[in-house]
Amino acid sequence: MEPGALHPPLPAWLAAHATHPAFGGLLIPAADDFRVQRVVTRETARLFQRLARPGRVPRSVPSHSLRALVLDGVLEVREGRRYLSGAAARSCRVSPGGMTATQSATGMLSLAALQDAAALQLAAPGVLTRLLYHFNTLPASPAWRSRYADGLALERELRRSIPRSAGLEAPVTAGQGAWLSWVRAGRRRSSGTIWKLYVSPMPDQLVPALQAASQQRDAFAMKVGRDVADILRPDKLVLYFATQRRLARAARALERDLASVPAHGVPFTGQWGASALLSWGVDSGGRGSAAPWSGDDSWRAWLTQRLATAMVQALKDPECAVPPWRYAMERVSLDGVDVRTWTPSRRVAGVSRALHGTH
Repeated sequence: MEPGALHPPLPAWLAAHATHPAFGGLLIPAADDFRVQRVVTRETARLFQRLARPGRVPRSVPSHSLRALVLDGVLEVREGRRYLSGAAARSCRVSPGGMTATQSATGMLSLAALQDAAALQLAAPGVLTRLLYHFNTLPASPAWRSRYADGLALERELRRSIPRSAGLEAPVTAGQGAWLSWVRAGRRRSSGTIWKLYVSPMPDQLVPALQAASQQRDAFAMKVGRDVADILRPDKLVLYFATQRRLARAARALERDLASVPAHGVPFTGQWGASALLSWGVDSGGRGSAAPWSGDDSWRAWLTQRLATAMVQALKDPECAVPPWRYAMERVSLDGVDVRTWTPSRRVAGVSRALHGTH
């Protein structure tokens, strides 16, 4: 459906984006198959209309974009006398070469998350997204609950851990109270790509990790989980940087200062060095402004949502000859994800080799 054909009342999520300059329309599957309802940009809508009658794809369309559109069932490709899409379009499939994730701790965690989620065979992208995002979270045991029986005890301990010499402004509570957040006085926030360094100690080592993290003056902001449930998740402590160079400098310092701290490990992030204690990702403000319906600007939230959708497609597609977790890895690689390291590919972020932990 084109923008002009959409009639109120519209679903809230659609009404919020239908007036965006990049909005091109809503594609609704004509049959109950692997395809899902999709919002597309004007550029994709024009290509879809142009190819309503079979023809050659314009050379200006990147090959990775074409493969993604065929895998998602937006376009079909001719093979012999048939027109195919989805997993049946084998000639448009990503080559399996180079698809194996690294043997790093975070790489193995990410693979385990995908395989465990796929084994449940759930056709609910939202549920799968949450399972992937929260994988490796520790249970809130009676010991942890009794340790901080007072709801504010942990918050007070975390606030006291930050020395005045760190140069951080007084913490504020973000969102619904899940985080304590600090900003560094005099350090400007990036207006584009935001580089994130995940510091993931085991929960009982959070305080020394927080103290060391607070001293990294290249970071323009920092946040930490403020209650027991949030310090038991792997991504409990995050530093924010305007450039990858500043992130790398802080990571080298923390790698040295926290060498003896046991790691927890954040799935779907790029491991820094030999331990899962430090890993990284990006939040791309550019992606959200270009197509705000594409998902959360948070790297892990966006990535796990894409992986979950691809797994559901694979489960519903009878032509899929590879495990759903494998198909999901192949599919997100077309969105600019280097699935060997779970980081943005060079095509997306211009990532330096040093950030892959080979420094």
